[in-house]
Amino acid sequence: LDKDFNSNPDARFHYLYAIQNHPELKQMRMQLLNRVQDAMDKANRYKEKHMDYSYIWTDSRKEYMHYFLTYSRQLTQDEVDAIEEDGDKAVPRKAPSLEQFKEQIDFYESLHEELKDIENIKVLFHWFRADMRPFKQSLLNNIKRWSHAFKKHLTVETRTALAHRQK
Repeated sequence: LDKDFNSNPDARFHYLYAIQNHPELKQMRMQLLNRVQDAMDKANRYKEKHMDYSYIWTDSRKEYMHYFLTYSRQLTQDEVDAIEEDGDKAVPRKAPSLEQFKEQIDFYESLHEELKDIENIKVLFHWFRADMRPFKQSLLNNIKRWSHAFKKHLTVETRTALAHRQK
């Protein structure tokens, strides 16, 4: 480059202007931006597939367990609202059966088995790679926490019942 280029701000402006308005460079820039946008769109579509499981990290295990233990199922939002307005009369209380515990535990265990096959690296196009390991690890850990919540309750209840029998 010319030494006047480094010392003359107007020269930089003219050089930048020349590059920005060069037809071939403009076309290459637009092609690059379009490819980046396509990769982002594809990544967002891939992300949306996993949003079906968002309840695993957004729902409260404590609240879910409360409703499950009290009503033997997850309540709809309308039922929760009715309980808040009318008290426990709105939805009849019913303790869950062992079969219902088994269904919940089996559900989360099978979900864990299914999702442990998520790819560690997802290649979108040939140049865009998404490292799925942190998401996968977090998702699988959260699934195990859900399963563990049901198992822990059964263990605690069993120990408590046995302790009362021994007295």
